[in-house]
Amino acid sequence: REKRFIPDELDEHWAATLKFNMLGGVDPRRVDALQALKDNGLHLVAFSNGPRKYCCKVLRTIGLFDFFGDENIFAVTDVLPHCKP
Repeated sequence: REKRFIPDELDEHWAATLKFNMLGGVDPRRVDALQALKDNGLHLVAFSNGPRKYCCKVLRTIGLFDFFGDENIFAVTDVLPHCKP
């Protein structure tokens, strides 16, 4: 079966062209909530059905990337071609 898209190209396209200013920027309530979880010893991870570069850019744009770090973000491009049942 032929692939309909090349994952790296989709990742680059989403990260480069989507309008991240529509996300509303940093929300101090989200930052405070995640900081409280981390302060209480929870190990934070993020899962997304979006491509990795896009997810990382979203998390940076809304000020949450540092709570997870690259090693604790899991995106659809990490599990292709088996991303959905």
